[in-house]
Amino acid sequence: MYSNQCKRILVGDLPSPPQFTGFVCAPQSVNIGTQLLKTSHVRRCQQFHEIKSNFSNVEVYLKLLEEQTREQDPLNWVTPKFVAEIVLERERLSIDPRLPSRLSGNFVFTNASLAAKFRDVYPGDGPRGVYKVRVVGWWAHVEMYYSQADDLRTSVTTFGNVKSAMRKVVEKSRKYWNGELSDRTWPEIVVDGTVTIIEHVG
Repeated sequence: MYSNQCKRILVGDLPSPPQFTGFVCAPQSVNIGTQLLKTSHVRRCQQFHEIKSNFSNVEVYLKLLEEQTREQDPLNWVTPKFVAEIVLERERLSIDPRLPSRLSGNFVFTNASLAAKFRDVYPGDGPRGVYKVRVVGWWAHVEMYYSQADDLRTSVTTFGNVKSAMRKVVEKSRKYWNGELSDRTWPEIVVDGTVTIIEHVG
């Protein structure tokens, strides 16, 4: 049950999770009938949950950078994208905690061309195909462009430098969860539920 006229169907809106079909890109080796694993940023985002909730987004960013520098983490995991995900999760909880989390959900597109675009822009570690999927779960129709970390893609390591950039990230995060579209619209559906491969389409 997906409709362009509806922005989301969340827990409590219906007696049971809705069903609909969508499209994803996945490894070409995936089999029909495979249930895709949910996104898992749990290991990295444990830091997010351990940080005091009354810290500002800027303070969180600087604290993570400080810890990474102190530990000389070779993975360099405090990336602009990771920080943007922290902000997105905070705004999700603030707007409506029933919204499916990007940290533990799946991402589905409404048509095959959008899934192919994602595959081409974000190549991944190996060859991937476009697949039609069956979705059973709660969902939110959002604008992928608002989840990007472009405003933080500089070497910002001081409170003054990052403050204005973080303000823009927060603003975009709110637009993301409110289902607003951008001029460069690239919609995606965040799903809290199951996503099963039913057909290889490209």
